[in-house]
Amino acid sequence: MLNIVKRARASRSTYLTVVFTAFGLNGIVGLARLLLYASLLGPAAFGMFSVSQLLVTIGAYLSTLGFIEALNRQVPVLIGERKEKRAEYLLSLGLGFSLSAAALISLFFVVTVFSMTSLQRYESIVLVGTLLISTVFFNLVCSGIRGKSLTLEAGGLTLLKTIFAAIAGILVAPVWGVTGIIIAEASALFAVSIYALRQYLPNVFPVVRLKGRYISIIGIGLPFLVGNIVLNLSQTIDSWFTQSIFDQSLYGQYAFAMIIFIAGQNFTSIIAQYVQPRVLTEFGKTKNHLAVLKYLHKVAFVVSLLFVLGWYPFHVALTYALELFYPEYLEVGQLSLYIYIGTGAMGVLGVYESYVLARQKGKMLMFFYSIILSVIFVLCWFAKSNQFELVDYAMIFCIGRITCLLTVVLINKYLASQ
Repeated sequence: MLNIVKRARASRSTYLTVVFTAFGLNGIVGLARLLLYASLLGPAAFGMFSVSQLLVTIGAYLSTLGFIEALNRQVPVLIGERKEKRAEYLLSLGLGFSLSAAALISLFFVVTVFSMTSLQRYESIVLVGTLLISTVFFNLVCSGIRGKSLTLEAGGLTLLKTIFAAIAGILVAPVWGVTGIIIAEASALFAVSIYALRQYLPNVFPVVRLKGRYISIIGIGLPFLVGNIVLNLSQTIDSWFTQSIFDQSLYGQYAFAMIIFIAGQNFTSIIAQYVQPRVLTEFGKTKNHLAVLKYLHKVAFVVSLLFVLGWYPFHVALTYALELFYPEYLEVGQLSLYIYIGTGAMGVLGVYESYVLARQKGKMLMFFYSIILSVIFVLCWFAKSNQFELVDYAMIFCIGRITCLLTVVLINKYLASQ
């Protein structure tokens, strides 16, 4: 791996190509892994696995309390100032604090989430706690590696982790089901994290000290933590409601349909990594609002066109796959249109968000996202109270994504007029 990295660094264009390739492969392997899990487990067990992913995502945000976002900004500065020991100490503090918090949140899951209908077995929730701790461990280590400007190495480790987890999970799923998959995922995270820590951060180890330094670091990352949670819940609040309302089998079908959205998120992330640096650089040089917005309109048109033209072949492929490979997931067919439209809106949203970030109006964006989250929550609660069907929650998801897109477009127009 080190030889590959050295060769890639010899050329900037080669380096960027390898980075994007690793990122794209990670998304493809991750999607393939979910599709195989869904086939091996069936709707009910796949629903249980999907709930564990919901818990781990929120738990990871709460465990770090903004540490990762703060370290992403502090560590590169300290390394640039040649204060490597200070940077390593901050990483050690972040690692110790976050792992301790993850352990406490795991206990919280065991005590309170036990009543969730999708996770009824005590052992499964304990395993979710283990998966949470391993996820936080991996995220902190990758954050430290990126802080040392080793973006390619971090991407390669992420891809390695995904491949190991997929292979191990697929091998054990037929025998041990969800329990085996969670053990496989956690084991892959721990193994790659320990290797990365010894290889790239040999002087970093968990440190737990109750000092004011924690408060100062968390103070930097807390706004990003709130933003991440708001953004995540605005995208998953419908899933939280559906897993608590419907039986495991139905929720498993909803979770399977949401793989469409996960694929769209990977596509959006690639677009953002391509568009945002160019928008930020161009805006920083010229301050030409109209030129930047014109560029974004062109990119948004291309993305929209791809989603529109892609619907029919996607629909045909999905129908064929459901009939041939996933006969237990036929409910997904009626959900797919709404989730596909919402995913397309998300893709265009990722383009237009670049201008808001260029204008440094992230707080304004999070404010409006919070309002949209509240509206989606009310809609889901209304749907729950009136015993709406599963497809209605897919419609709510779609409405939420379109509302976010229209909101960002209006914010862009407002900012351009200032």
